[in-house]
Amino acid sequence: YAIFPVLAPAFIAFKSITNSDFRKTSFSLYSLVSGATANPITKEWYFQDKELLDILWSKVPSAKCYVDDAIGEPRLEYQLSEGYCGSATQRCILRSFGLSPESIPAQKNGETKPGPWCEHVCQMAKEATEGNMELETTIVGGDVDY
Repeated sequence: YAIFPVLAPAFIAFKSITNSDFRKTSFSLYSLVSGATANPITKEWYFQDKELLDILWSKVPSAKCYVDDAIGEPRLEYQLSEGYCGSATQRCILRSFGLSPESIPAQKNGETKPGPWCEHVCQMAKEATEGNMELETTIVGGDVDY
Protein backbone atom coordinates (compact mmCIF):
# COMPACT_ATOMS: atom_id res chain seq x y z
CA TYR A 1 0.00 0.00 0.00
CA ALA A 2 2.89 2.36 0.61
CA ILE A 3 4.27 1.97 -2.91
CA PHE A 4 1.10 3.15 -4.70
CA PRO A 5 1.26 6.81 -3.49
CA VAL A 6 4.86 6.94 -4.72
CA LEU A 7 4.44 5.27 -8.11
CA ALA A 8 1.03 6.64 -9.15
CA PRO A 9 2.15 10.29 -9.57
CA ALA A 10 5.26 9.17 -11.45
CA PHE A 11 3.18 6.98 -13.77
CA ILE A 12 0.67 9.77 -14.43
CA ALA A 13 3.46 12.25 -15.16
CA PHE A 14 5.16 9.80 -17.54
CA LYS A 15 1.90 9.03 -19.43
CA SER A 16 1.08 12.75 -19.67
CA ILE A 17 4.43 13.49 -21.26
CA THR A 18 4.56 10.55 -23.66
CA ASN A 19 0.90 9.99 -24.67
CA SER A 20 -1.27 12.74 -26.17
CA ASP A 21 -4.46 10.64 -25.90
CA PHE A 22 -3.85 10.26 -22.18
CA ARG A 23 -3.50 14.05 -21.87
CA LYS A 24 -6.76 14.65 -23.77
CA THR A 25 -8.62 12.07 -21.70
CA SER A 26 -7.22 13.47 -18.46
CA PHE A 27 -8.23 17.00 -19.44
CA SER A 28 -11.74 15.83 -20.40
CA LEU A 29 -12.09 13.99 -17.11
CA TYR A 30 -10.90 17.02 -15.17
CA SER A 31 -13.40 19.26 -17.03
CA LEU A 32 -16.22 16.83 -16.28
CA VAL A 33 -15.45 16.60 -12.56
CA SER A 34 -14.89 20.33 -12.12
CA GLY A 35 -18.13 21.06 -13.99
CA ALA A 36 -20.07 18.70 -11.72
CA THR A 37 -18.55 20.35 -8.67
CA ALA A 38 -19.37 23.87 -9.90
CA ASN A 39 -22.93 22.92 -10.97
CA PRO A 40 -24.29 20.26 -8.59
CA ILE A 41 -27.44 18.42 -9.60
CA THR A 42 -29.25 19.75 -6.52
CA LYS A 43 -29.42 23.14 -8.24
CA GLU A 44 -30.92 21.80 -11.48
CA TRP A 45 -34.66 22.12 -12.19
CA TYR A 46 -35.05 18.37 -12.58
CA PHE A 47 -33.52 17.49 -9.20
CA GLN A 48 -35.89 15.31 -7.18
CA ASP A 49 -36.00 16.70 -3.65
CA LYS A 50 -36.76 13.94 -1.11
CA GLU A 51 -38.92 16.17 1.10
CA LEU A 52 -41.05 17.29 -1.85
CA LEU A 53 -41.39 13.70 -3.04
CA ASP A 54 -42.51 12.61 0.45
CA ILE A 55 -45.27 15.24 0.29
CA LEU A 56 -46.25 14.01 -3.17
CA TRP A 57 -46.48 10.37 -2.04
CA SER A 58 -48.59 11.22 0.99
CA LYS A 59 -51.04 13.77 -0.44
CA VAL A 60 -51.61 13.35 -4.18
CA PRO A 61 -54.29 10.71 -4.87
CA SER A 62 -52.72 9.51 -8.12
CA ALA A 63 -49.41 8.95 -6.35
CA LYS A 64 -50.96 7.08 -3.42
CA CYS A 65 -51.64 4.04 -5.63
CA TYR A 66 -47.90 3.46 -5.80
CA VAL A 67 -47.37 3.47 -2.03
CA ASP A 68 -46.82 0.05 -0.52
CA ASP A 69 -49.22 0.06 2.45
CA ALA A 70 -47.15 -2.55 4.29
CA ILE A 71 -44.06 -0.34 4.49
CA GLY A 72 -45.49 3.10 3.66
CA GLU A 73 -42.89 3.74 0.97
CA PRO A 74 -43.36 4.36 -2.77
CA ARG A 75 -43.00 1.30 -4.95
CA LEU A 76 -42.36 2.53 -8.47
CA GLU A 77 -41.68 0.54 -11.58
CA TYR A 78 -38.41 1.67 -13.11
CA GLN A 79 -37.22 0.24 -16.40
CA LEU A 80 -34.86 -2.68 -15.92
CA SER A 81 -32.42 -1.34 -18.50
CA GLU A 82 -32.33 0.59 -21.75
CA GLY A 83 -35.09 -0.55 -24.08
CA TYR A 84 -37.55 -1.48 -21.30
CA CYS A 85 -39.16 1.97 -20.95
CA GLY A 86 -42.35 1.10 -22.82
CA SER A 87 -43.22 -1.97 -20.80
CA ALA A 88 -42.23 -0.25 -17.52
CA THR A 89 -44.59 2.63 -18.38
CA GLN A 90 -47.36 0.19 -19.27
CA ARG A 91 -46.95 -1.47 -15.87
CA CYS A 92 -47.04 1.91 -14.09
CA ILE A 93 -50.25 2.87 -15.88
CA LEU A 94 -51.94 -0.38 -14.94
CA ARG A 95 -50.70 -0.13 -11.35
CA SER A 96 -52.18 3.37 -11.14
CA PHE A 97 -55.56 1.72 -11.76
CA GLY A 98 -54.97 -0.53 -8.75
CA LEU A 99 -53.75 -3.70 -10.44
CA SER A 100 -51.21 -5.68 -8.44
CA PRO A 101 -47.67 -6.02 -9.82
CA GLU A 102 -48.10 -9.79 -9.86
CA SER A 103 -51.13 -9.62 -12.17
CA ILE A 104 -49.33 -7.59 -14.85
CA PRO A 105 -46.92 -9.11 -17.42
CA ALA A 106 -43.23 -8.60 -16.66
CA GLN A 107 -41.14 -5.95 -18.36
CA LYS A 108 -39.67 -6.85 -21.72
CA ASN A 109 -37.22 -5.30 -24.14
CA GLY A 110 -38.33 -3.91 -27.45
CA GLU A 111 -39.67 -1.05 -29.50
CA THR A 112 -42.97 0.47 -28.42
CA LYS A 113 -45.16 2.20 -30.98
CA PRO A 114 -48.06 4.38 -29.73
CA GLY A 115 -50.94 2.62 -31.50
CA PRO A 116 -50.18 -0.97 -30.54
CA TRP A 117 -48.94 0.23 -27.14
CA CYS A 118 -52.36 1.72 -26.29
CA GLU A 119 -54.10 -1.44 -27.46
CA HIS A 120 -51.72 -3.52 -25.36
CA VAL A 121 -52.42 -1.50 -22.18
CA CYS A 122 -56.16 -2.04 -22.67
CA GLN A 123 -55.63 -5.74 -23.33
CA MET A 124 -53.40 -6.20 -20.26
CA ALA A 125 -55.97 -4.43 -18.05
CA LYS A 126 -58.74 -6.66 -19.35
CA GLU A 127 -56.71 -9.86 -18.91
CA ALA A 128 -55.39 -8.91 -15.45
CA THR A 129 -58.93 -8.25 -14.20
CA GLU A 130 -60.49 -11.22 -16.02
CA GLY A 131 -62.52 -8.90 -18.23
CA ASN A 132 -63.75 -6.58 -15.46
CA MET A 133 -61.78 -3.49 -16.52
CA GLU A 134 -62.30 -1.64 -19.79
CA LEU A 135 -59.88 1.18 -20.55
CA GLU A 136 -59.94 3.80 -23.28
CA THR A 137 -56.64 5.30 -24.43
CA THR A 138 -55.78 8.48 -26.30
CA ILE A 139 -52.49 9.23 -28.00
CA VAL A 140 -51.29 12.73 -27.09
CA GLY A 141 -48.78 14.26 -29.50
CA GLY A 142 -45.55 15.85 -28.32
CA ASP A 143 -46.70 19.30 -29.38
CA VAL A 144 -49.53 19.41 -26.82
CA ASP A 145 -49.06 21.75 -23.86
CA TYR A 146 -49.67 19.74 -20.69
